Amino acid sequence: MKRFIGIALACFFLYAGCGHVGNLENKDYVPPTVKSQPKIFYPAAAQQNSLSGAAKVVVYVDKEGKVRKVDIVKSSGYEILDKAAIEFCKNTVFNPALGNGRPIGARLNWEIKFNISDRNRLAQEFIYEISSLYNELSISLPSERERIQQLILIKDSEFVQNTTDVLNFNTTIGKVILPEITANWEKDWDSFPLSFLLYYDFIQRFPDYRDIGAVKIQMLNALKRDIRYIKNTTVIDNEKQRSKDMLLWKLKQFAKENYPGVTPEELDENVQMSS
Repeated sequence: MKRFIGIALACFFLYAGCGHVGNLENKDYVPPTVKSQPKIFYPAAAQQNSLSGAAKVVVYVDKEGKVRKVDIVKSSGYEILDKAAIEFCKNTVFNPALGNGRPIGARLNWEIKFNISDRNRLAQEFIYEISSLYNELSISLPSERERIQQLILIKDSEFVQNTTDVLNFNTTIGKVILPEITANWEKDWDSFPLSFLLYYDFIQRFPDYRDIGAVKIQMLNALKRDIRYIKNTTVIDNEKQRSKDMLLWKLKQFAKENYPGVTPEELDENVQMSS
């Protein structure tokens, strides 16, 4: 899938660690594999300053598949990119390594590349595809309506999952979501991507969609990811901190209104995207 910003994750060398097995040539050793990964964003400040680089890290995975530690072994050259790489690794979940058929702790080396390239193509493709689907929907027969709705939802989800461009995400979705949604949120979205708005837009347009409950779950998960990203992003001055705090408050109020059974603690849970 083409992306605004190329972020390549390369597992360039795997080796057993934690004293459980000797080396990769042990036929009874199975290395850890990725079970699920969080969304990785190219930090906005790095985009603004055209910073690129590759961070090489060692990831320590326990016998339950959880990441216990991440060490930078070769910096990308920029602290902001190194921190983004560490955050991504810490929130990746693994199928644990196996030694003689039993789960064991292990470590692996990853290289995470941040490369600014081809920012606009994915945005242009998304806008064109969604606009075309809405045009098709406006002239479609009732029997075709659900199929087109499903395609819209698929395109929305693909864009949320594959886009890493923090700076332009909201500007892009603002061209396809309902004007009233844009008017309600655009003053808050300069610094942080609000991916949940695509699902909210879908729910507002198609409240009678057959599987609307599943879309509401997708929106809640996107909202949790957005909140986590905003909370973990460092801002540089008091004014930006106030804007950040106000946005987090507004997001939690939105969650309270739309998901009255969800607690503040649940909103802070880490939600991962499938790999």
